[in-house]
Amino acid sequence: MRNLILSLFLMFSGLVYSQDITILQVNAKWNQHNDMQINSVKGAKIQYALLEDQSIKFQRAIKSVPAILIYKDQSLVWKKEAGLTLKLNITISELDSLVRVYKNEQF
Repeated sequence: MRNLILSLFLMFSGLVYSQDITILQVNAKWNQHNDMQINSVKGAKIQYALLEDQSIKFQRAIKSVPAILIYKDQSLVWKKEAGLTLKLNITISELDSLVRVYKNEQF
């Protein structure tokens, strides 16, 4: 019984102190051939969005596609946009590293 209570306490503590990290890739329909395959990034929720389907306010915040945005607990903490090349110059291992940094960062 004591082990069960300890296990439940540890699981609850992990949920309370865990950081919710989401990676959002935004691109346009005409540029989908430049999407990054970010599904292999560990420790984050992965989401994709088409710029055309977003609100005007969100569209104005994106200057170039594709764009990668990292959210921690629903707050934007990092953003990378492609620029003139229309390709992102970041690797999956760099994204993995960023997720680890933001997961372990204490506010």
